[in-house]
Amino acid sequence: MSSAFTDTAASSIAKTKELLKTLQLGALINGEWLRYPDTNSSALPPSLTPLLPSGVSSDKESEGDASASFAVTDPATGEEIYRLPALGPVYTRAAIAAAEKTHREEWGCERTAPVLRRHHVLLEWEKLVKQEKENLAHIMTLESGKPLAESRNEVMYAASFIGWFAEQIRRENGVIIPSPAGDKTMAAYRQPVGVCALITPWNFPAAMLTRKAAAALAAGCCCVCKVPHDAPLSALYVAKLAEKAGVPKGALNVLTTDSAGSRRFGDEVCRSEVVRKISFTGSTAVGKLLMRQATDTVKRVSMELGGNAPFIVFEDANIDQAVQAIVACKFRGAGQTCVCANRVYIHRDVWDQVVPAVVKLVREQIVGHGLTHGVSIGPVINHRAVNSIETLVENAVEKGAKILLKGGPNAKLKCLPEELSGGSFFLPVVLDCRAFDGHEEQGLKRRKYTAKRKREMAHIVQAEIFGPGFQGFELKHSFFFGEGWDPCKRTPLGGGISHFGRGEPLYKCWIWRLL
Repeated sequence: MSSAFTDTAASSIAKTKELLKTLQLGALINGEWLRYPDTNSSALPPSLTPLLPSGVSSDKESEGDASASFAVTDPATGEEIYRLPALGPVYTRAAIAAAEKTHREEWGCERTAPVLRRHHVLLEWEKLVKQEKENLAHIMTLESGKPLAESRNEVMYAASFIGWFAEQIRRENGVIIPSPAGDKTMAAYRQPVGVCALITPWNFPAAMLTRKAAAALAAGCCCVCKVPHDAPLSALYVAKLAEKAGVPKGALNVLTTDSAGSRRFGDEVCRSEVVRKISFTGSTAVGKLLMRQATDTVKRVSMELGGNAPFIVFEDANIDQAVQAIVACKFRGAGQTCVCANRVYIHRDVWDQVVPAVVKLVREQIVGHGLTHGVSIGPVINHRAVNSIETLVENAVEKGAKILLKGGPNAKLKCLPEELSGGSFFLPVVLDCRAFDGHEEQGLKRRKYTAKRKREMAHIVQAEIFGPGFQGFELKHSFFFGEGWDPCKRTPLGGGISHFGRGEPLYKCWIWRLL
């Protein structure tokens, strides 16, 4: 593995920081931008106070430090690049009230916001996102660490959701239902569900905002969105472009807060009788908590939780394609996407062909700042992630895993340039995990997993791994995978579909569940 930090990267970092100063990003509530340090994080400004019910004091209902803020850092260097207000619960209530007002008076009304108006506004939003591709990509790389090429791809991915839902809403029609009475006709018309609370992740900060918000806005719903505190800036810029495209004030409200504020945001939207739907992408534990909290007010929920997918190479696979796919799948986003392969199973007949080729290809990857030309693997999101990955690797080695390519925290290895010494880098690791993969001579089908055996197995076999680590297991038997295959969460392959989602097709569910 090689690394680099060039003068070009330093220049790009400086230019992106200047761009952020020009944009003056902040939270967005009812068309008003709330920026640090001008915002009191626990009490509403006079312009937003009328949104609260009469007789309710924003000061009396406030919680937290009035000057609370949080830093957005470059994970590749550890340096602060921007600071945002950590808004308290009173701002969440104001955003919900603003969304409800706009939904009732404008965006949710077919008379004032017909389908074609929503369609054209979304198409304009899509156009603006595409026009700002380079600026958005540079901001995204600076805040999340992903290589610039990946950030550019995500911007186009984000724009594609807006265009998709702009077109899809034109095709959502009511239905005429046959009536048992000959002189009557029954009809069903779809209406917007109401105010939606959207919680987006840091690993796809722009695309997950557009996937949720574009679907809601297309359906005629107004939104209250909490962007991730680790990588909020590209999402805020996308929201700014939505405002420029013609999304009315109050239709898209975007809140910024820190980790503690994120929990309070979840509590507020789950308690609210006004919020009718919650869409969340993130960890399984938090998703389960939100689902439990949402039951008291009988909200609709859409959850995309975690991810625990194996990558399987059978004996008849194209070896070159398999090797390329393994590395691309595992190390995309430094291994931090929910669709990354958490472990790789390789048939014993092709093990000696696949594994050395994977090690060679991983060794050729360039690790460094995402704004450096040629870098293919950037940092993980923060130092907590580094510690988590290191713990998993150490546990695997203790249980018998063999290190084929040694990596680890750059803080210990010191392989990267001095400019990146403060970054949260974890250099890629390749492990041979056959020693503890649970196989017996009889093969996978006859392996019995007792409670004791599960406890003995390394955590890396079952854990969701967010990081640049490759784990190889040997597959002794082929299985038939087809229409009749019924995946189970706990299988000899170490986990399958897990709690990833609700199993609904994207092309329909995001609109249908908002109408």
